[in-house]
Amino acid sequence: MILKNSRLFLNLKLLGWSFISFSAFSSSNLPSFEDFPIASQANITLQTIDFDSHPDGVFVLQKWQGMQDIVIGEPANFAGHYFVMGIGCGTACQLNIIVDVNSGKIVDSIDSTIGLCHQSDSELLIVNPRLSDYGDIIPEWAYTYYYQLENGVMTLLEKSKVGFDGACEFGQ
Repeated sequence: MILKNSRLFLNLKLLGWSFISFSAFSSSNLPSFEDFPIASQANITLQTIDFDSHPDGVFVLQKWQGMQDIVIGEPANFAGHYFVMGIGCGTACQLNIIVDVNSGKIVDSIDSTIGLCHQSDSELLIVNPRLSDYGDIIPEWAYTYYYQLENGVMTLLEKSKVGFDGACEFGQ
């Protein structure tokens, strides 16, 4: 009798974990751009990048070697007054920096393996949105991450094995 009860308990426990895992990775539960609207949009363009304002700035400056002129004059492309740009750092490696268009300071950086997805009118940043880019078998270590940038601070909202299937204003 104890064995039956133990098996029943184990089966119920496994069923419960299956339900939790399925609901945690349901695409309908994942954050969307509409959930994180901005209060206002900056009407200025990026005038400078203060590479000394963040520890990753030196790496970016070395990799870009004068390429920053390409983004100078660009309007904010993320969360109202930020500009996101990615720099390749090897195979399946991008270092993405987030620059405050108002100050030119790098407020944060984030690594990705298959890019980002973001909008100018939302605080939501999606890292590695298209897990389907890996093909039929998604690597065990690959996830889509959902972050909110609020007042210059990045907060992880969700980590999922379900890739983002919506439209990106910027990114992929």
